[in-house]
Amino acid sequence: MNEEVILTIGVQYFNVSPNSVFTLMSEGIFLKVLVPEGFEQTGGSYYDFIEARVNANNSYQEFTIKGKFNRIPTNGIFTLIKGDVYSRDINKYIYKANTEIEVYDQAHPSKQSLGRVKNANGQNISTLTIPSSIECSGYSFTDGQVIGNAGPGNAVIRMTNGCATVYWEGGSASGRTHINWLINLSGKTIPDEVLENCLMWDGDGKTCNPAATCNLTVSLSGGGSTTCGSTTTLTANCQGNDCSGVSYSWSGPNSFTGSGSSVNVTAPSTAGSYTYTVTASKSGCTSQQKQVTLTVSCGGTGTCNYTNNQLLGSTSGKNIYVKVVGNCKYIAFEPGGETRALDWLYVLVNNGGWASGVTPLTSDEIPVCFKQPSESCPGGCSTPAAPNVSASATSINSGQSSTLTASNCSGTVTWSSGQSGSSIQVSPTATTTYTATCTVGSCSSPASSGVTVTVGNRLQVAISGITGQASTKKRVTISNPYSGNRTYLWYIYRDSDMQYIGYGTDISSSTGVFDVDLASYNLVSGTVYRLYVGDTGDSGNSRHGYNTFTIGSSASNCNFTVSTPSTASAGCGGTVSLSASCSGNDCSGANYSWSGPNGYASTQQNPVISNLSASHSGTYTLTVTKGSCTTTSQITLNVTNCGGTVSQPFSSLDAADCSSIRGWAFDNANNQASVSVDVYINGTKVGTTLANRTRPDVASYYGLSYSLYGFEYTLPEQYKNGTSLNVSVKFANTQVELSGSPKVAGPCQSSGTSFAIQAGGGGEKSCGSSAALSVSCASGDCTGASYSWSGPNGYASTQQNPVLSNLSAIHSGTYTVTATKNGVSITSTLQLTVSCNPSSGTLKARAYSTSN
Repeated sequence: MNEEVILTIGVQYFNVSPNSVFTLMSEGIFLKVLVPEGFEQTGGSYYDFIEARVNANNSYQEFTIKGKFNRIPTNGIFTLIKGDVYSRDINKYIYKANTEIEVYDQAHPSKQSLGRVKNANGQNISTLTIPSSIECSGYSFTDGQVIGNAGPGNAVIRMTNGCATVYWEGGSASGRTHINWLINLSGKTIPDEVLENCLMWDGDGKTCNPAATCNLTVSLSGGGSTTCGSTTTLTANCQGNDCSGVSYSWSGPNSFTGSGSSVNVTAPSTAGSYTYTVTASKSGCTSQQKQVTLTVSCGGTGTCNYTNNQLLGSTSGKNIYVKVVGNCKYIAFEPGGETRALDWLYVLVNNGGWASGVTPLTSDEIPVCFKQPSESCPGGCSTPAAPNVSASATSINSGQSSTLTASNCSGTVTWSSGQSGSSIQVSPTATTTYTATCTVGSCSSPASSGVTVTVGNRLQVAISGITGQASTKKRVTISNPYSGNRTYLWYIYRDSDMQYIGYGTDISSSTGVFDVDLASYNLVSGTVYRLYVGDTGDSGNSRHGYNTFTIGSSASNCNFTVSTPSTASAGCGGTVSLSASCSGNDCSGANYSWSGPNGYASTQQNPVISNLSASHSGTYTLTVTKGSCTTTSQITLNVTNCGGTVSQPFSSLDAADCSSIRGWAFDNANNQASVSVDVYINGTKVGTTLANRTRPDVASYYGLSYSLYGFEYTLPEQYKNGTSLNVSVKFANTQVELSGSPKVAGPCQSSGTSFAIQAGGGGEKSCGSSAALSVSCASGDCTGASYSWSGPNGYASTQQNPVLSNLSAIHSGTYTVTATKNGVSITSTLQLTVSCNPSSGTLKARAYSTSN
């Protein structure tokens, strides 16, 4: 008894062979461990109904349960079961495995001979290294640090089991400090919310669960061109504070395997391109996989020793010349001309026509020696800048979500959580800091600065009047109480200056609803007060929350509270949703009114602002009214990347016609990297494109080795309407216009296909309901169009009007429908928000209390 043990849960992805019988579930697997009586979890990465996500690229995940037995159980059997996202609601799971631990009291005569508990493979369980400090919400906490003081003494941090725990020291009291003392401590330099969420307090209901740190990024080097049978060294490079303990596993063609950060490979005996993969693993961290390509040539031209502007041959009326860009070779129809597809070289191989003195290539050697116009040159790779990251909400309660957004990346954004995309949704169960990297081609940026999402566990408190009672009598409703009979206490402060007014204690309630009488406190009519409520409970678990009220307000229909994220961020030209959630029995029929910068106003609960500019930045105030009851909330919007500058702009808008818009651009302050440009038609931004087409004429003129500066943007079909178009191009996210811009294009005639669509079926839905998505023809002739839907969590459908059933929070997000007809594609989007607030604590408690 009382000896800590660690159990490990492994989740492995398997390729299932054809004709096998297997259980098909969603990619997400939810795990539950039924523990023996007397077992107390003290740490580890596992929590009840934890989600594991494995696939071909992330084939293994591991979780740990750290704990001890505080009494002898009838049996020490741990049972592992799994389910999908609905299993907890319907209480149905699939049995997977069990293991048993024998438990003895300390007086057992053979206790000393038992040794350590071993896992199924006979391996001794490893111990945890306990840190002497932690980082949380941007603050450092170290052993012995004083965070404040009060009558009983100093509140001091002590590191216990890897967690920062608060104790009384240097005064009349000893032992752990209770959470209720937090608001009364003086001399604090750290916000109360951070201290509450980051530290362990007596009575706060939290268990010590030190998080593993995984600050590491793996990259590869050593690829490129080589010859048959030669030896090449491939190296995995790890950057970050947590590279210690990383193991590497290699795989490649011809059953190649290896281990270690560097391996030597022998090039295959056949010409071609070969991919080698390394998997970097560290206990407690998501495995990272990286790939490198080795291009092998054999015989013939050997080292592809061609010179710039060399004539290779003639075929089908075309002369084929070599075009050297940096360290790479392309083909062109004339010396220094536009790069051309390698299909012409294959025609030359098949038909003949090689120039005098040129050794003919084989089809296998063409991709070894030459590149397609769309391929960049490895020697021209420039490390992109780290993206800018932000969160729609930096402080949430457990079970809520926040949207992370990354800007300033023209490639692929990869997050430290393993997700990818410029915008993702996260629902951490503990305070977590997220970073992101930007990958353009084969080049990846360093990790961005972190954005921290603080997870609290506050009570959600609503305060309302009582019909027929004086305005000094208030009803307190807690929408997320613990189950069972609880004991509550409360404090009153004047909201404007937090002047203490009074308190009350020992209020019992099994529903989270109770009344308080404030008549004896001489509260002033029309003044706003703040009521803090703490749950001390009968089991020592403690949480607290607060809300405001005004004496003299109407006593009826006021049982509602409204909340919004405190901040939101989006890029210039993008879209943002101002979201508000309402809880309480009187939300129905409430009226919403938004106000903001430049006279902004809306009466929608969750309005959407599109085509953002710098003028949209500022504070937006939501006023919610029902009868004579009013409450307000605010959100600060920050619109980024508007009106930026380019240090040394070099550019030209070469042409704009009914086919496309063409030119080149680069920033001479960083002339070894491609930039993006924004395209405007008649003053409206219609798209952004990367200027990464080969322009050797530009590189030659400015004496540069890098040449990927060109761009070509196809004129959208809807602008071919028989009118002239004013076309302008600017450096992306700036007002810096290209030389030669604007230009007039057209009038342009349509290809004969012109139509528009409108998506419907969005808005706010409740958990468990259905959403009928629809698309209608807004204008033109949509007959014969095909439809394709995409949305959150990989959602896809080819139906015109699909239906989403049994909605949950994971269905929230943006849905896009694409209609295609005669090669013309038109898109439309809608926003769907699924609210899953529990109607009472009883239903939520039942979901956690079952032992089946």
